[in-house]
Amino acid sequence: MRLLLECNEDISACDLCGSDKLTAKHNNVARCQGCGYVFANPRPSQEAIARSYGESHSYDYWLQDDRIRREIYGTGRLGLVMKYKATGRILDVGAGPGLFLSVAEEEGFDVYGTEMSTLAIRTAETRFGLQLFCGQLEDAGFPDSFFDVVTLWHVFEHVPSPSNVMSEVRRILRNNGILVIEVPNDNFFRWEQIKRVLKNQVKYLLNMLPNRNFQIQKRYTPFRLGGEVHLSYFTPKMLRMILESNQFCVKEQSIGYRAKPTRAIRLARGINLDINRLTRHNLASTCLIIGRKV
Repeated sequence: MRLLLECNEDISACDLCGSDKLTAKHNNVARCQGCGYVFANPRPSQEAIARSYGESHSYDYWLQDDRIRREIYGTGRLGLVMKYKATGRILDVGAGPGLFLSVAEEEGFDVYGTEMSTLAIRTAETRFGLQLFCGQLEDAGFPDSFFDVVTLWHVFEHVPSPSNVMSEVRRILRNNGILVIEVPNDNFFRWEQIKRVLKNQVKYLLNMLPNRNFQIQKRYTPFRLGGEVHLSYFTPKMLRMILESNQFCVKEQSIGYRAKPTRAIRLARGINLDINRLTRHNLASTCLIIGRKV
């Protein structure tokens, strides 16, 4: 079992609304009573997170099959962006090894990226010739009204201050610029929690038998060295509130793109898209929102 990450940063007030009325949940997770924002508290430092990712992450899987790059990052994500902006200057925050930016550059976009992982930055340069800024978005120092599009593909849940990111995105986006955010859907995991509770009840009863020790699962699990570190937990409703409070007009809300384009995942995505269109409910594990700066 991987070692636990030390969580030594205490948050005393909500990053989104400033309220100090926080309700503690289990496994270092809190909920703001003012706006409903759910976040890690206490949490690991950014230095500890960077070291954790640097020690364990490999991008071989994403790079060995160009079909993933073409289908997920090209047809899927870039295709979505091009519904609103067919060309221009694009920034990918948390660009990883540059898969999305590589297809955007091939389609004629002027590409920029930020990334925390030095391994990812080296991979992006070696594989695609991309020059990424190493550090947080707020430290990159981009000019005002510089970009036509800013994207955050499964990055917003990792940033230490969503409010600071939104302020910076608004500053560097041109008028009518497009913001795209995709994150895990916390509603989906709450529905999964119902199944988890039922399974746990069965395990609890079985554990009463001799020589039985079934693991009881929890919704929010502790951070482990080399594992994913989500500092925020978003729902579609929360994403909309965040964009609208930062003067973005929401143009589209939908489900995101899963990383492995298997036949089963394509089928499940199609069903979830139909449900989302008909009912406005997102039953998928990811949620996506597109806003225009106004």
